[in-house]
Order: sequence, then C-alpha cells, then structure tokens
Amino acid sequence: MKELALHEKTWLACAIDAEGTISLYVQSNDRTITPYIGIYNTHPDFCQRAWQLTLLGHVRVANRPTGNKPVFVWEIRKQSEVLELIETVEPYLIIKREQARIVKRYIELRKTHRSENGGFTKKERYHSDEERILVNQIRKLGSKGGFTNHTLGVKT
Repeated sequence: MKELALHEKTWLACAIDAEGTISLYVQSNDRTITPYIGIYNTHPDFCQRAWQLTLLGHVRVANRPTGNKPVFVWEIRKQSEVLELIETVEPYLIIKREQARIVKRYIELRKTHRSENGGFTKKERYHSDEERILVNQIRKLGSKGGFTNHTLGVKT
C-alpha cells in the first residue's frame, strides 16, 4: 500500500465506518474463514477512490436482483492487505473500531499458528478457542441494528 496523507487515512476510515464492513467472511462450508474489508456504494467513483488511495483489493459490481440499482464494492480479502489497511486506519475509525480490533487479533493468531505448525489441514476449522470466540464476536457485532448476512456481517 502506498503512503497515505492524514486526510486520505481519515477519508478511508470514514468511508469504512459509513459505507463498509470489517469482518470475517465465513464460507458456506464453515471451514474457511477469510478476513475481509469492503466498502459498498451505488456510485462507482466512491469505491474506485478507495482503490486509488490504497492500490489494494479490487472494485466489482455486487450481485443484485434484476431491476435494482447496481451496488459497487471495493473489497480486500488478502490477509496481509487487510492487516495493513487496519493498521493504517484504525486510529481514525469510530463505528468499526471494535471490528478492526477483532479482525486484527484473528490475523495475528492465524499467523502465529501457521508459523508454529507449518500450515493448516483442511479439516481444521478453528485453531484455538480464542479464534472461535473472535468469529462469534464479529458475528454479534454485525447483527446489531439490522438484518445481517451471517457470512459477511453486512447489514442489509
């Protein structure tokens, strides 16, 4: 990620707080968990701006029912990039600060476990009680104040 000026860091934090999510994406098989940051908006330039500032992730059009206005998504799913962005914007987050703390801790635990054990097996879902607790915490935070897609923690 390129070096950001203070106003760029605060813009990203505000965009994530207002239009985004910081979460743990749990695939339908409940075995694969991916740290995730996304910003959603019906204006493509809004999401494109996040990509231009960071050069991380990508912008795509979200799947929507026919007839609905398109929603654009800037998303990051690469663990190292998620961690880098969290460390950059965390001091400026307000609403998503706790989610950032949880995802950051989850990444740290995964990195520690991987280096200690040389990798993971396909049958491992969680590698510690703390990781399981973090996944549950992020789900609870995502469900406050609205209907939540359980895999993304995204309010709809």
